Amino acid sequence: RAGMTWAQTAYLKTWNVGGIDQFGSYVVLSSDGDSLAASCGSEDGSARVANGEPDNAAEGAGAVYLYRRTGGLWSQAAYLKASNAEAGDGFGGRIGLSSDGSTVAIGATHEASNATGVGGDQSDNSLEYPGAVYVFSEVP
Repeated sequence: RAGMTWAQTAYLKTWNVGGIDQFGSYVVLSSDGDSLAASCGSEDGSARVANGEPDNAAEGAGAVYLYRRTGGLWSQAAYLKASNAEAGDGFGGRIGLSSDGSTVAIGATHEASNATGVGGDQSDNSLEYPGAVYVFSEVP
């Protein structure tokens, strides 16, 4: 922005774009404007680790993409997935980003585990849509 004039400075897309992924449904920006998290709640990858290989094997599992701006240029920094990604989880249904961009909280409104509290058993998918929140932190 220069005075009251605004100009587009970036156009962001995923590197594994797919139909109906809904990339950008939710977007959060760090307070310094150099980190951005964008949800893709209908992304179909079954990876269960950050930066895993997308495969379209878990329809609607969801993903979140983290971008960083350095020297005015944006680049993808991470492809975040739930540790128990399953079809229909909607990982990325809501997202929050810390002011410095080093921590992101990601909601999965349709995640189905019967886990309780913090760090429970994520493998017991005996409930219908109780949801979950996943927290990712940047590792130095």
